[in-house]
Amino acid sequence: MVATNASGMRAVKYGATRDYVLGLEVVLADGSVIHVGTNTIKNSSGYQLERLFVGSEGTLGIITEVTLKVAPKPKRSAMVLAAFDRLEDAGKCVSNLISVPLIPSATELMDDICIRAVNKAVKAGLPDVEAICMIEVDGEPDMVAKELKVVEEVARRSGASSVQVSDDSKQMAKWTSARKSVMSALSRLGDELVSVSLADDMAVPISKIPEAVVAFHRIAEENNVIVGTYGHAADGNLHTKMLLDPCSEDSWTRGERAVGQIFDAVISLGGTVTGEHGVGMSKAPYMMRERPDAWRTMLAIKKALDPQDILNPGKLMQWEGGIIRDLRYPCRDLCPR
Repeated sequence: MVATNASGMRAVKYGATRDYVLGLEVVLADGSVIHVGTNTIKNSSGYQLERLFVGSEGTLGIITEVTLKVAPKPKRSAMVLAAFDRLEDAGKCVSNLISVPLIPSATELMDDICIRAVNKAVKAGLPDVEAICMIEVDGEPDMVAKELKVVEEVARRSGASSVQVSDDSKQMAKWTSARKSVMSALSRLGDELVSVSLADDMAVPISKIPEAVVAFHRIAEENNVIVGTYGHAADGNLHTKMLLDPCSEDSWTRGERAVGQIFDAVISLGGTVTGEHGVGMSKAPYMMRERPDAWRTMLAIKKALDPQDILNPGKLMQWEGGIIRDLRYPCRDLCPR
């Protein structure tokens, strides 16, 4: 989690891993051990090297010890499930919430592909609409009650066709479980299709969410591929899953083209190709496209700390393969020739 600066549903309010790391013990490429950061909340003593290693994906050093700060668990939480007949309106609801301003503890968006997949796979009973937003607020009981009213008003003003509100733990768990089942549910949506993670972790500015989700659907239609869009929308983090025919070369070609277009759309909106999962190999070429000047500086840091390239080589910056050519799914090899 530290090496990828992982985060999740509640990062919009509580932050990512980096926000909780105070200090690290790191083994460098030459075998030396260094300690970076401090045990204090405040620290202005030189470069913040702990932040350099967080999210470095093991390419600069091996993290062997972590000093973290923790946050108290909120006293109460409640959720709103807002249904929208237009995907764009669901995106507008998210940006409208943040501009109120109101910071929810979580805001999960699911499009119609994801809704259909989840309802089929786990009988979730989600509304049959083009998109839904699951919005959670938490904190002191009186504040939660006030924020629920604000969320409901914003959802309706943004075009919600229906709004459900609940503070029942079982109901909230059911909604959350439905959202968490999206990945596995998509893999079972098409009998001859497989769910693949190619353009799966983008992030865009909050104000650009409506444009982004509409662009993803347009790109899917233009390339004749099925794309499910979902994600932690209140911090701009969107995921897409493609359904491709593993035995069709044409399907893979259309998928690869769609991936490039999705990343180009994200970059043009001022976004990033990965919000929480990291770069690894598959996103390295697109990260170079996103940040060409910063990439050269990152490469210089890599060479300074790991001149022989022995720490997780080929990851993050230097991989030049093709996202489809070199990251084939094993099931494709089982297809009849």
